[in-house]
Amino acid sequence: KWLWYHTSVKKPAKDKQYGLFVVPLTGGEPILVHDGVVHVSNVTWDRDEKVLAITSDKEDFAAEKPRSDVYLWEGQHEPARCIVRAGTPGLPDDMRLSGGVSFSRDGSVLQLSVAPKPAEDPLPILPEDKVTLDLWNWQDGQLQTQQQKGGAGRRESRTAVFHRDQNRFLVLGDDQLASLRFVGPDGARMLGSEGKAYDKETSWDGRYQDIYLVNSLDGTRAKILEKLRGNVT
Repeated sequence: KWLWYHTSVKKPAKDKQYGLFVVPLTGGEPILVHDGVVHVSNVTWDRDEKVLAITSDKEDFAAEKPRSDVYLWEGQHEPARCIVRAGTPGLPDDMRLSGGVSFSRDGSVLQLSVAPKPAEDPLPILPEDKVTLDLWNWQDGQLQTQQQKGGAGRRESRTAVFHRDQNRFLVLGDDQLASLRFVGPDGARMLGSEGKAYDKETSWDGRYQDIYLVNSLDGTRAKILEKLRGNVT
């Protein structure tokens, strides 16, 4: 078992180290996992506390809207290695990390989320020129009031995975199945649901969804349940 802590200051001293450290609860010297006066978040252990994942903006700290990269520490006495950053094979150029991280039960696969890069700030508009509209079409799956309440629209975040044994990153989510979750201990399969085809029925009936089983190694998927009313556990 480990204890982790993070140190950071506005005015760093030249003779001190800052960053993320881990210390074994049985005793011993701190190990520097991630160095620098930077933001560190989503500190996550696998189930056996043998592997540690974090997100950090170390490589982009000075930017106005810094991006976060994903780092992995596997128990060695060396700093964590960066596994997902801009330019990583499998990561589209227009996307970046978003949200937290989590491991499969056996720790072999890391799940994370990616989303489109934030758009540049639009040019300022005078108050008298600003127009706000709510657009709705009679063929929309949800009524306008439902759309306003639920924030209907394109889901930005997409599920992605990193396979430790293959050192490979893969974005699995898309417009149909944006969010997925592990099923089984080894992270090889994930479940996703899609209910857009049944949106209109929610006006007079319950909510239905199709359930898909997704292979996290190559992204292939198969529909295993159709028009299910309820959840899969």
